[in-house]
Amino acid sequence: AVVAKAKTRLFARLRGGHGRGDALTVPFGAPALVSGRLTRADGAGIAGRELRLFARPSRGALAPVSALSVTTGERGGFELRLPPGPSRRLSVRYRGEAGLEGASRPALELRVRSGVSLSAAPLSLRTGGTIRLSGRVRGRGAPIPRRGKLVAIQYLEAATHRWRPVLVTRTDHGGRFRAHYRFRYIDGAASIRLRATALAEERWPYAPGSSRPVTVRVTG
Repeated sequence: AVVAKAKTRLFARLRGGHGRGDALTVPFGAPALVSGRLTRADGAGIAGRELRLFARPSRGALAPVSALSVTTGERGGFELRLPPGPSRRLSVRYRGEAGLEGASRPALELRVRSGVSLSAAPLSLRTGGTIRLSGRVRGRGAPIPRRGKLVAIQYLEAATHRWRPVLVTRTDHGGRFRAHYRFRYIDGAASIRLRATALAEERWPYAPGSSRPVTVRVTG
């Protein structure tokens, strides 16, 4: 005789930084969690069951698809900390057993921002002077593109409070970049905030990410 299996339901979402949901963006190196619950059709939790979490890194990452295991708690809940790495798509599955059907959670999307730093020298100069800019893009689990990683130097426009491009450069194979910029047409004194942003690029498995701002004082 065929014994009917009870239906199950699997809920999961991402948490990290200041957000949660089916899709989440976190800073470079920041922790992220997958949490949820396995229940019967009536909502009762199912304890002590093994779930499998599969992570598929975005294109360009070195790591292959990986799998982690977690066991549901007393009320069917679970929580799994994700290791640092590039952006990836995640799915959670319960394969079922005698008396219980399997269940799965459609893909969750974890986006990780690029890690980038910026230094500037000098921090105080006169109009017409040249500033030296340098920094590094970190690529944990991903090789730097053959032509170098694309980086934009941006300034904060005071009137609109928006970041505007100053110049675009590329890193070397080690992720380091250097650039120069000459300040012109500035009368009086101005404090200018600059940052470096690693831009989106094909086969770069990170979301755009920016450095901490650097403030430069220019006197006309």
